[in-house]
Amino acid sequence: MNQTGKQHRLSSVTENYLLSLYILREQNERATQVHLADYIRNLPAEEGLGSSLPSVTAMLKRMEKDDLVVVEGKKTVRFTGRGLKAAETMIRRHRLASCMVVEMLDIPLERAYIEAHRLEHAISNELEQHINKKLKNPSKCPFGRPIPGNQQKISTQGIFKLSEIETGVQIQIERIPPEDQPLLEFLISKKILPKQFCTVTEAGKYRGVLVLKVLNEDVALGYQTADQILVEKITTS
Repeated sequence: MNQTGKQHRLSSVTENYLLSLYILREQNERATQVHLADYIRNLPAEEGLGSSLPSVTAMLKRMEKDDLVVVEGKKTVRFTGRGLKAAETMIRRHRLASCMVVEMLDIPLERAYIEAHRLEHAISNELEQHINKKLKNPSKCPFGRPIPGNQQKISTQGIFKLSEIETGVQIQIERIPPEDQPLLEFLISKKILPKQFCTVTEAGKYRGVLVLKVLNEDVALGYQTADQILVEKITTS
């Protein structure tokens, strides 16, 4: 802490690295330097992040010195206690910002992820509390991802990757990936959104294509995309 007693704010680059590492952890992906570099390439260009391996390696060394992460054998990155707390703060602010721009400012959903990245670094503790109160403590962002710190319990029981669903099963979309802007715009245009009901009409792993019936329209998705979409199976009596 500084002389005024206020906590030192991390740089925006550090905050973006923490956010990226948190999402890899959330998706149960091994947080290697290579995976982190791949993820960072999907962040908005105006964030100005270097995504080459030397850039990522250098940044992680600085974060190790700041007691935010530990780089273990085989280049796996894990949070320290301090780093995880800081990452949760960033994720919370980012996802609250996503909710705010959509619900309070009527920003189109396809712009929410980019605008949230612009806002997240400027949100103070006090402003965060006001936004959260105004939004009535949301449990998820518009893309279906959980907001840390709000007390609603979010169960992962019964939640599957879309790529795991078989032909004929009715589902409800739970979570979609916002990082890839062209993909996000496609999903929005086809109404593949959280809370949307649809049916898997063809699960053709041998062809690499899965087909959804969404509002009476067939939508074909590659399995790489289907891997990134989480769904809930709907049981019918």
